[in-house]
Amino acid sequence: MVIYDDVVNWAGTGQEFVSQNNLENSCRIRIVKLGNAGGVTFLKKYYIVATDLGVDTGISITNNAQILIPLVCATHNIDFHEMLWFEHYPHEDSKSEPTLDVVLPKLMQSCCPSACSKRVSVQWRPARINEIAHLKQFIDLKI
Repeated sequence: MVIYDDVVNWAGTGQEFVSQNNLENSCRIRIVKLGNAGGVTFLKKYYIVATDLGVDTGISITNNAQILIPLVCATHNIDFHEMLWFEHYPHEDSKSEPTLDVVLPKLMQSCCPSACSKRVSVQWRPARINEIAHLKQFIDLKI
């Protein structure tokens, strides 16, 4: 079930979301809460999809992953280990096809108690066919 679907805006270091008037960076965030279906228990409780908006909205979601992932997780009280983060670029142009990749965050350290202070390193991999098929049950994706 989709529990969140909105465009988010954040400033430089990503300590908090900002109003659209203070727009520096933005993307669409969709959060899907997975339940147990037909006796199947999922390893992750959430899918989080960060979608590029296709306009000049500041730094790309790829270059902001280390900031955006902890910020979204802290805002929605989601543990890193309970989610699978997808990076979605739905736009076709002469240079690229639409893409859907999985971003794998690794918690590096937390120097203070604030969840927004968590630092992560990230790695990317293409989304797997079964992940795409399952995600499409909840969200209409152009890929």
